[in-house]
Amino acid sequence: PTLLGLRTTENMHRKVKWLMMLGIDKYRVAGMVLNAPSFLGLAMPNLQAKVRWLKEDLGMDDGQLRSALCRSPNLLCLSMADNLQPTVAVLEDLGLSKPEIAKVTSRARFLSCSIDENLQPKLDWLVARGMTKSEVASVVRRCPGFLEVSLADGVERGIQWFESLGLEPGVVTRMIVAFPSVLVFGKLEPKRAFLAGYFADDELVRMITRKPIILGCSLARIRARVLLLESGGILTELTLCSALAMSDENMAKLVERRTGSEHLVDDVIETEPPPPPLLPPDAEPLEDEEEDGDAAATAA
Repeated sequence: PTLLGLRTTENMHRKVKWLMMLGIDKYRVAGMVLNAPSFLGLAMPNLQAKVRWLKEDLGMDDGQLRSALCRSPNLLCLSMADNLQPTVAVLEDLGLSKPEIAKVTSRARFLSCSIDENLQPKLDWLVARGMTKSEVASVVRRCPGFLEVSLADGVERGIQWFESLGLEPGVVTRMIVAFPSVLVFGKLEPKRAFLAGYFADDELVRMITRKPIILGCSLARIRARVLLLESGGILTELTLCSALAMSDENMAKLVERRTGSEHLVDDVIETEPPPPPLLPPDAEPLEDEEEDGDAAATAA
């Protein structure tokens, strides 16, 4: 309904052209409109002022700006005085520099989150677990995505799952400091249940404690690696942790070296179909986008 009141030539076309001049391709412009159509109803000087603030005051480079706008187009709808600047002030007080804030903002959507209802409670939650201010800042730098996940239904639920394995709260806190991405891991129980078919309970807990990052991989990747290593007779805690971090090419070399079979990796890994493309074939990838393995946006 918002779009129906706009004059196509003077509003939509001009703003779409402006976004494409910023280097955003037509597919992502379409996504921005679908996710936050109301920005098309704002005056052009208003939009330009926010982009100028993101670049000049926050210090975003062109790639970070494109990533931030594509991930969170409603940034353009927020008030600089009431939303954007206060959120940046909270992060600066935490100890993050402007370049660091620009980087994490381009990777997550938390600038549009409420400070009192979303951002501050999560920071306080980390402090309540015994983290120092510098440790909290490190978690935000390395895993800003947790700031956009529900605290009760996502973050806390996932951490409670780790504690249900018998890990002490202090151990889990140290795990978060060392591997912040555990805060956004999803579908944990199916992965544990699958691994439990190959490892004893104490082995599984030890492996998760030492290398929790393995749970950030998809169940399909974990299954493929386990079956491959088991087929070669070399499945151990150590080999699995190493295998999950390897590319298929390096995995093939490992198996061939250990078993003498160069075809074993093809027989197992290629049974997993490739994931469907998330973007049209001719769409360019977002700049400065970091792969998080298969870490999900919510913990379950």
